[in-house]
Amino acid sequence: MVIGLVSLKEGLRLILYKDPVILYDVMGPGDYILLLGLALIATAIIHVVVNYRKPIMGKVETVRKVMRTRMISIVVVIMIYTFLIDIVGYLVATIFFFLTEFRVMGIKSWRLNIILSIVLTGFYYIIFIQYCSMVFPRGIFFR
Repeated sequence: MVIGLVSLKEGLRLILYKDPVILYDVMGPGDYILLLGLALIATAIIHVVVNYRKPIMGKVETVRKVMRTRMISIVVVIMIYTFLIDIVGYLVATIFFFLTEFRVMGIKSWRLNIILSIVLTGFYYIIFIQYCSMVFPRGIFFR
């Protein structure tokens, strides 16, 4: 919810304040950030409404070791991805990210894992790079 509110504020700031010496795209960055903020706020509200339960006195839920290990693994994979994306570029880093992330999440079939990774990477490439004309890192090896 907090990240959504911050994104909403920043999106509104980018939409309302226009620097006269900068050329702007019709769909500037403020619109993307504003929509992202609204989506995060809506998700947080839905999560709170669906999962609201009155606490039961004396009952403490513990997190299983498997879930804790999975969560730490997800965070480590994301950190490696953010490090690799500047070195090897978007395509290679994203395929690696999805391969390892799907493996961590429990997809054991390498064939399915590879197919999903390539399809999702291609989907994001088409949407963000081709359609939205966003610039993604190419990596130091592909300049």
